[in-house]
Amino acid sequence: MYFKYGNYTHDAGEITFSISRESQYNAYGVQIATIERWTIQGQVHADSVSDLTDKIDAIERAYSDDNRSFGLYTDSGSATSHTVSAADTTYIHVVNPPSFPASGGAEYTTFRNYSIQIEVRYGSSGYSAIPLVSFNETISVTGGGPRRILIEVLNGPPQEQITCMETAYVATQSGRAVGRADYPIPPAPLWPLSQPPLVEKESPEKKTGEYTNYGIRWQYQYQSATPLVGNPNVM
Repeated sequence: MYFKYGNYTHDAGEITFSISRESQYNAYGVQIATIERWTIQGQVHADSVSDLTDKIDAIERAYSDDNRSFGLYTDSGSATSHTVSAADTTYIHVVNPPSFPASGGAEYTTFRNYSIQIEVRYGSSGYSAIPLVSFNETISVTGGGPRRILIEVLNGPPQEQITCMETAYVATQSGRAVGRADYPIPPAPLWPLSQPPLVEKESPEKKTGEYTNYGIRWQYQYQSATPLVGNPNVM
């Protein structure tokens, strides 16, 4: 058995590793990804300090690149259950490149201890059905009753006057949605618009070389002589 990262192959028995997994969910409780963390502990051996230096440099070069297939293989080259194919992941990121925690004793004579940590993200197959990280919409409605105004006079308290017995109904439909891999499409207006719609897009975030969290906001304005009745969209 041997361990390989990209085109680099560790010596047989050089490393040990552990794997932990964590599920990620969107705001609706739907699993959107699995995060896998590999912690690698290794001890590289060589017959001389110069050969040891060459081997350490080779390890550091190999793990300077992200998104490389890696894992444990049989002596015949077959993949085991503990292998990761870059084609099947959202990303492979070397979060902690080769580190060397010890320096005393016989370190860097004929051997050197090191550790590496890799993070892998798998997208959920169910994510395409609900591509949202979050969604929220609000409906606010006013109007319909009389309009009262206060007129200030030279002497005495302000005087209340009713300028009309029935005012227009005014509504605002606004919200924000965040898509994991692209901008979501805002919901359609609930009623005929009284003003052009306002749509604002936010810059996505960049995480481990991948753009994510595409935010978009919308606001629709309405006026009507009759009551505007409706509920906000849910996703």
